[in-house]
Amino acid sequence: MSFWKFIKNEVVEAIDKAITGLEPYRYGVLPTKRSIRLLSMEPDEEWTYSLSMSIFELDKAPPFSALSYTWDTPHQWPHLEENCSTTAWDRFEYWEKAYSRSMSFKCNGKRIIVRPGRNLDEVLTRLCNAGETLNKCEYLWVDAICIDQADLDERKAQVLLMADIYKRAETVIAWLGEDLDDTARGIQALDKLAEIPFAKHKEMQNLSLREPTTYKALGVDPIKREDMSCLAGFLGRRWFNRVWIVQEAVFAQQILFLCGDYTIDPKTLFNVGKLLCLSGWAQQFMDTSIQFRDIRMPPPGAVATLALMREELNGERQSSLLNIMTSTRSRQATNPLDNAYGMLNVLALVMGKAPASLEVQPDYKRSVPGVMEDTTRLLIRHEGNLDVFHQVQDHSVLCSWDRPGTSFASWTVHWGERMEPQPFKMLSQFSTAWKPSGSMPKEIPDTHTPHQLTFRAACIGNLQNIEDTYYLLPQVELAVELSGRPYGVRTKQGLSEILWRTTLADCAGPQHPAPAGLGDSWVAHMLDQHHTYSKGLGGGTAWRNEQDTHLQRLLDQMRVTDPETKFPTVEHAKTVLSAMRGERGADPMRKWSELQKTAAPVRPFLYAANQCRKIARTDNLLTLVPKSTKLYDSVWIVPGLSTPFVLRKSKDYYELVGEAYVHGIMRGEMAKDLKFDTITLR
Repeated sequence: MSFWKFIKNEVVEAIDKAITGLEPYRYGVLPTKRSIRLLSMEPDEEWTYSLSMSIFELDKAPPFSALSYTWDTPHQWPHLEENCSTTAWDRFEYWEKAYSRSMSFKCNGKRIIVRPGRNLDEVLTRLCNAGETLNKCEYLWVDAICIDQADLDERKAQVLLMADIYKRAETVIAWLGEDLDDTARGIQALDKLAEIPFAKHKEMQNLSLREPTTYKALGVDPIKREDMSCLAGFLGRRWFNRVWIVQEAVFAQQILFLCGDYTIDPKTLFNVGKLLCLSGWAQQFMDTSIQFRDIRMPPPGAVATLALMREELNGERQSSLLNIMTSTRSRQATNPLDNAYGMLNVLALVMGKAPASLEVQPDYKRSVPGVMEDTTRLLIRHEGNLDVFHQVQDHSVLCSWDRPGTSFASWTVHWGERMEPQPFKMLSQFSTAWKPSGSMPKEIPDTHTPHQLTFRAACIGNLQNIEDTYYLLPQVELAVELSGRPYGVRTKQGLSEILWRTTLADCAGPQHPAPAGLGDSWVAHMLDQHHTYSKGLGGGTAWRNEQDTHLQRLLDQMRVTDPETKFPTVEHAKTVLSAMRGERGADPMRKWSELQKTAAPVRPFLYAANQCRKIARTDNLLTLVPKSTKLYDSVWIVPGLSTPFVLRKSKDYYELVGEAYVHGIMRGEMAKDLKFDTITLR
């Protein structure tokens, strides 16, 4: 501890002692590695309640409950559960400040400061007032108080013991926070959704949660949009998306969900979460309010993850370590190290090992890159393959841990970073359909050298042209450049079709390959973009004429080299653009509306899947690559993996840039011609 931090703590304790009149509580050393502290509570006239803390051996401890809660504010979008007109950010900022202050707790006649402590104080007050109604056990385990947070060695030992603590607990009390003005409406919507038979989730995929006829077809009372918004706010509470609550929920023998005055049946909550995700309604939640456009996962998704994880650990389902880490990726944590440490007990259970025997151990003195690298290596060794490559984040968005002075392996996954721009997040469902290496099985890499991976891979070429997917005219030029010789593999498709399918990674949501009609939609989008681009940058008639000439040259070349192209004739393109400018008495708004309608189907997939990607040429193949790709990076195929990868040469080793989509080879069309070399990644 630094001198100034020591002085600050002394001053704070002196002030707090003057206010409370209590000496600070001093933690002693726990006798053994399986020792725990438990709390008992009793009413206190001055403090509302007072705590008594005792030490027990976990295996001989009396019956106790364990508390699961968030240390800071429990609210993420409180305005959705409040009857107020203030903005979302104002309400969040208000609650963030309200819950950030430290609280003093009376324990064994002394004082313990918890920072922040308001949320904990609220639930302890409720438990004390309710008596055995909510907590039938005399003792309670609370991590913030029962663990000496200043002792890093004790924190390490207790983290490894948490799975056993939550297993031994008679009940895990999941405190979601105090209820707000309209929380009841959200819970009522939850109960209505619970009445929908789970077997109808496929039927729900074709229904809108906004349409009254939907609920009639499902046999339940209609749910108002406002009530659904309240439910979104409820399911968006921070408890559901914290990394530590995963093990707290999945190891619990029995869970009691508390939200202010309300108790929620865990079966109802988990079933509705799964129902909303399997039906696709979770995504419709995103449309209930604008703030959902930038969240880590749809609110029901976090609930469904917990439900599925409980089933897996109870033997009802089976999953790999990679799937478990992927499903909990980017959950919120105060310390990014906890995105790894918070999952160690779950990983140990799946591996059939004791948590203390894992090669990754809780150590809060370590760097984030080092812990993330060791966690990634743990998964590679256990899985026996390199599937983890599909989870590596695009280097262009790593900001919270890619700091000067820190080093990390390019193949390391940061389990606290959300996947955006996603490594083909939308395309994960097609992993069984794609196999560019053909029938080759996955191979075990060499992981013994720190910071390195050694494995076999085949290079299919260097990237010679790279263009942003947002600007389509340079892409057309790129396609025209391919016309000098046949496309690299036989696809029975024209160059324009190859171009738009590459831009979309040949996917449209759940559809693969993308429907042919998107070709016309993509061309309409290209013409609209050309019109907007030439009109918006100024330059008047001369500028527009220059852009039109440029477009005409490209279309002429495309027509000659690709007679079956989806691109319009030059005459048609000029007619469309002329009408959109209001020339020759045309109605520009009508023409623009027609073009927008035609272009509409392709736009969600362009923006959602590829807005942060680039299109490139590898020899005579078109490739979709990560945004951080540079000229002369190379594309490689790894045995058994579902996509090729972009690698960057650096001295005698390579760096992993990210996944690639190479049109025409994703199903092993080039497999027999591949030549594999042994390479090293750092």
